[in-house]
Amino acid sequence: AMGGRSQLLMLSHRPTTEPVSHIMQSFDIEQAIFASSDRGSVKGYQLVARSPGIDRAMSQCLCRWAPTQLPSDDPEQWVINYFPIDDQRVAVTRTVIGGPEYSRRGGFQVVTLILVLTNEQFQAYRCNPILVVKTALAVGLLRLPASLDCEQLAPANLPVQPLVLPAESRRSRVVDSNGDSEQALLDSIVELVAELVADAQRIALIGADDPVRLVDNLIGKLSVDARRGFSFTTGLAPTVRRPFQAHFLENADLSRQRTLDAQNIKRIELNG
Repeated sequence: AMGGRSQLLMLSHRPTTEPVSHIMQSFDIEQAIFASSDRGSVKGYQLVARSPGIDRAMSQCLCRWAPTQLPSDDPEQWVINYFPIDDQRVAVTRTVIGGPEYSRRGGFQVVTLILVLTNEQFQAYRCNPILVVKTALAVGLLRLPASLDCEQLAPANLPVQPLVLPAESRRSRVVDSNGDSEQALLDSIVELVAELVADAQRIALIGADDPVRLVDNLIGKLSVDARRGFSFTTGLAPTVRRPFQAHFLENADLSRQRTLDAQNIKRIELNG
């Protein structure tokens, strides 16, 4: 599944009113929403809502990395994306299918929910975007709002530390041979990809059944310093304007393969 349908899917459907902790400390982070709108002088995809700390330069960067299409119109599918904004801040985003487009042409709009963290805040999450996403979903963030009419957002409140453990701290304890062989295969893939990432090679992993789990394991193989620069998407198509270092794709037809090759993105077939 494009966005991972295991633990993350359960978190994404968790009631937002459920308290996680009565004494949980949090810090304020900036947030924004990228979607299609006909409000104002600009019509089409744009930042339809943002918190006060997102200035014009940051807005332009966020718009450049945000997509207007998803590979599927399935509302149950979504993708996670991560990229550095500048030397001081990074963005962790979740792209989902929203309601009908304002044009009323019958299509659904693509909505990207954006969290912006400072380097210090990101380091509190071990520079691991997956920990940010899982914690954000658990406290009601990165979810499609009931309405996109609000242009001004308050800063989001994120716990000062992750509510889940990273992959390297919760290695699979499956004892049957199938589980062991699956983990061994995952480890071998992760080792290969980590070497390519260290060499600054852009990659596309094709055929990942659980891209979130794969990314989580891969991040655990990278140094904390290297993690900040490791941009990735768990499902967006490769384009020149969004130069993710790693793409996780369900499949790649001949046209997609040519696009990858043209951008010097190394293809790794996971089911080959």
